[in-house]
Amino acid sequence: MSVQLHDYEAIKLDILYSLARSQRALASMLEHITEMGSLTDTASDELARELVSMSAYQQSLANHLLQIKLRTIKYGSPTSPWLNKTIFE
Repeated sequence: MSVQLHDYEAIKLDILYSLARSQRALASMLEHITEMGSLTDTASDELARELVSMSAYQQSLANHLLQIKLRTIKYGSPTSPWLNKTIFE
């Protein structure tokens, strides 16, 4: 059975929507927990590890199933561009 390209793209888009919905749910859970503020240090550390683990799992799904590379944000100041001096002489 062959899946048509259009159907395959629709399936990928549906998975991507599901991953985005799941990320919003994780963010909402985290906001509610921080508003409560009643977690101990060990419980909050364990929760943070679980959330990082779920996020990594979702990124792995996006990488393997959808072949989408999600890049991590890097902070800092950019360096000057490298230019070959022989080209600009």
